Amino acid sequence: MATNKKYWKGFDELTESPEFVEKKNNEFPAELSVEEFVGSKEVSGFTTDRRDFLKFLGFSVAAASLAACEKPVIKAIPYVNKPEEITPGIANWYASTFYDGNDYGSILVKTREGRPILVKGNSSFGINRGAATPRMIGSVLSLYNEARLKGAHRHSDGGCLPVSWSDVDAEIGSKLESIAERGGKIRLVTSSVIWPSTNSAISAFVNKYGGSVEAVASDPVAGEVPQETETTTAESNVSADVKHVTLDEVSYSGIRKANQECFGSDFIPDYNFSNAKVIVGIGCDFLNGWLMSTEYVGQYGKTRKPESGWMSKHWQFESIMSQTGSNADQRVRIKPSEEGVVAAGILHAIGGGGQAAPENLAAYCQKVGEELTAAGGASLVVSGSNDTNIQMVVNAINNHLGSYGKTIDHSINIGMGKTNDDEIKKLEDELTSGSVDAVIFYDTNPVYFMENGEQWRTAIEACELSVSFAQYDDETASACGYICPDNHYLESWNDFNPKTGHYSLAQPVIRPLYDTRQAQESLLVWAGEAARSSSKDSTVVYDYIAENWAGNLFAKQTEYTTVAEFWNWAVHNGSLDVKEEVPAAQSFAGNIQQAVSKATDIEPQEMELVIYQKAGIGTGKDSANPWLQEMPDPLSKVSWDNYVTMAPADVLRMFPGGLSEEAKANNADEISDYGAWNSLYIGQESPAKVVSVTVGEKSLKLPVFPMPGQASGTIGIAMGYGRGAHGGTEPVIGKAAYYTGKYGGYETDDSGNLVAIGQNAFALRGWQNGNSCLAGIGVSVEATTETYPLACSQTHHTVMGRESVVRETSLATYLTADSETYNPPFKLSVIKDGKHQEVPVGEADLWDAHPVENVGHRWGMSVDLSSCIGCGSCLVSCVAENNVPVVGKDEIRRSRDMHWLRIDRYFSSVGDDDRNAWEKDPTTNTFDYHKMEISEASPSVVYMPMMCQHCNHAP
Repeated sequence: MATNKKYWKGFDELTESPEFVEKKNNEFPAELSVEEFVGSKEVSGFTTDRRDFLKFLGFSVAAASLAACEKPVIKAIPYVNKPEEITPGIANWYASTFYDGNDYGSILVKTREGRPILVKGNSSFGINRGAATPRMIGSVLSLYNEARLKGAHRHSDGGCLPVSWSDVDAEIGSKLESIAERGGKIRLVTSSVIWPSTNSAISAFVNKYGGSVEAVASDPVAGEVPQETETTTAESNVSADVKHVTLDEVSYSGIRKANQECFGSDFIPDYNFSNAKVIVGIGCDFLNGWLMSTEYVGQYGKTRKPESGWMSKHWQFESIMSQTGSNADQRVRIKPSEEGVVAAGILHAIGGGGQAAPENLAAYCQKVGEELTAAGGASLVVSGSNDTNIQMVVNAINNHLGSYGKTIDHSINIGMGKTNDDEIKKLEDELTSGSVDAVIFYDTNPVYFMENGEQWRTAIEACELSVSFAQYDDETASACGYICPDNHYLESWNDFNPKTGHYSLAQPVIRPLYDTRQAQESLLVWAGEAARSSSKDSTVVYDYIAENWAGNLFAKQTEYTTVAEFWNWAVHNGSLDVKEEVPAAQSFAGNIQQAVSKATDIEPQEMELVIYQKAGIGTGKDSANPWLQEMPDPLSKVSWDNYVTMAPADVLRMFPGGLSEEAKANNADEISDYGAWNSLYIGQESPAKVVSVTVGEKSLKLPVFPMPGQASGTIGIAMGYGRGAHGGTEPVIGKAAYYTGKYGGYETDDSGNLVAIGQNAFALRGWQNGNSCLAGIGVSVEATTETYPLACSQTHHTVMGRESVVRETSLATYLTADSETYNPPFKLSVIKDGKHQEVPVGEADLWDAHPVENVGHRWGMSVDLSSCIGCGSCLVSCVAENNVPVVGKDEIRRSRDMHWLRIDRYFSSVGDDDRNAWEKDPTTNTFDYHKMEISEASPSVVYMPMMCQHCNHAP
């Protein structure tokens, strides 16, 4: 099937800029040789010696050197007493679970000689069924981060100094007892706890010091291992005001409050995208970091395969080009302030009340309403807004369509996203007023991700007792009196209950590398439930979890007859499903028309900010991971930075350059001043322009990246950057979180302090209708005269003149036409038998093929392009499995990235059909595409994985 789309990766390719044309005609540009590099003046005057250079680059240099050599002969050295489960040279795999408060999934961990080297999704067990995010795969590297604290530490005037665990336990226990005896306030602040046994440990701690367990016991996930109550805990003579408060980087409080209003219960239901024939996302990146996104990716992928005879229709209303939006069938650009208008418009279109959409959105809402009505209960509408009123309107849409019980299940509740924004405001008030005596932080970092982080720091420092379980001396830990570092998850036992009826386990695959201790053990020791232990071989947490599972979950299943068999298979599989029920939700209720009125009454701002998650860095917990820093963003293809994304037309108006006066005055999304588009190019010799973004009294300076498909009047900034800025001259959270110089070493500011990569966008977050919000924040954006070099890889991988790299077709054509209609075979002109002939590309080969008989493995890979979402997980997995070196920002800018595979992102614009009437440019033998209608304002996106090619001839 012929297509009139033009595919392009960047503005240089679209406008055929001189730099693009030069690179296009030079597939193998001259590179700097090792001799030239070593002999250059810059290097000869560099102060870093060889030892420091190798130390800085670490294992990457060794991996690069070894990979370039012939495979050496390696002889396995036998163990004197070989462990039964280990055979030298043979990898072992262990089932486990990854959870960092944002991503969840069952995983398999590959180890060699007792060292974990690879993480991948568990395709046999678990709700994610093999899906894994780049952060999950890259998490194995964080185990070996040198910045991890090697033991307990105490902050004093002399700095952050090591202290023994026995001293820590004695001092903290004494202070807790003293605070409790006088009825003081103790606050335990954690991320969303989906660990059943950890909840029990928290309850034991809360009860030990006389507090209420209400904050813990009100967990909406049914079937959780029951927590101890005050009546079952040993009596205590102390009675403090102790509370457990949940605080996550991203709040879902709006969804929970909406369900409280509509169904009488504070919960998040289970969403099933695999049953949805029509999917509508409103500002919701459900394929990247939204709730159980690792499960949703697999469900969504099932509906994108044409073999079943039907495919889902996906509508996406959003401001910035998100991972989810880039995969949508129909994408509509809106500002965050219009999300409520869209939801109300859709509700009106399906006949459920609501409010008619304004003229610019009416046609879209009407069309969506028709398709939703036709699908009925086989439809699903989700919103990423944290506004309670918008979520209530979305609930009304799903209820009217009959989606509850089909694509939304009330009987299964999600355990993630437990933050209650009302409770957070109360905690802030308590801390700033000085009424909190002791505060303990577990897996949460408010000094970094709260908009008033420095206020939190001051309040924490003023507490009589402050403790962090962080693995690093991070932003919040640096404000605490004690740091009791938790084990890495690959060194830990843990259990999980992410949703009703589903449990999973994490098991250690290596002994603790350092003198760290699981946070659960610390809580149990301070609660008097366990004896103090400083041994790396402590079984306190293992025993606690195994007893809870034997006492609470064994009876809920019928497959295993003995506790030992039940436990062993649970550890082997990594997960367990049991039948559980939650209290039935009330019938749908709530004042929907009032919610519609409030949702549509949000005042639009001239420029609105969206703080979003990147597929690699996420919320920032992984900002010191060089694999994730070097991974190109799936959409911008930028590594090692965050930046401001803006609609291309907005960038051109802010930095007009060659724009005509007419174009400068034009407020439309489309600008047809083709010469001006060249100014948007970002490359090695073309740095990005810098803008200043201000919210209230806070300002950030960041480079601006023109993002096709972004709504005019909006900007996007990725969260998770600017980490570790408090560390001064030390890389306190890991080396990869800081800028390095051109030839190694760190960049420093005027005071000699290390410079953190990017800027902390969390500082600009706001509040709306009582809830924390990351979108729709009014900002002012001003152009500066500064420029900034971005490492952008989307332009140096050019199309090389190939006109049919990407092929698409419709479902109707796929089901009815011959495959050669939409996928004609590639043919090459070759000389064979003295004649020019055309042969299929698969028959043309520059090397002799290896025999296929009796050769064992023959490596290969195929990707279903219909369900590939372009997330980049395979890229990070390839880096991990093959020890691909990290080269850093400067080398990426020089087109020297060493990734073995890449995910090409193509934007496509529909052009004029009448190409045959045009004349070709005789110098390039191509059409003058400037005559085509260029629709950069709202292009489509296609992902094309480019795999490593050497496997075709691997022996």
